[in-house]
Amino acid sequence: MYEEEQMPEEKRSQEGFEHSEDEFVEDEDLDVQETAEYADDKVDALINLLVKKGIITEAEFDAEYDELYEQVEEESSEEQTE
Repeated sequence: MYEEEQMPEEKRSQEGFEHSEDEFVEDEDLDVQETAEYADDKVDALINLLVKKGIITEAEFDAEYDELYEQVEEESSEEQTE
């Protein structure tokens, strides 16, 4: 995958690297909760797109998510016992 600077101009706009200034101003106006919800929505959309394109399956995503959640729980348990 190209880095943004190496990517041809027309490819950058297709990949979503170019954003309007209004979009960044709008993002700055969000509070923490709204920012978290916005990020969560974008991640959901990305996962849906990856599944739709056949890059990953829902089962692969679920397994990876479960593994990550288990790691976080284990780390949290270890910190509480120390």
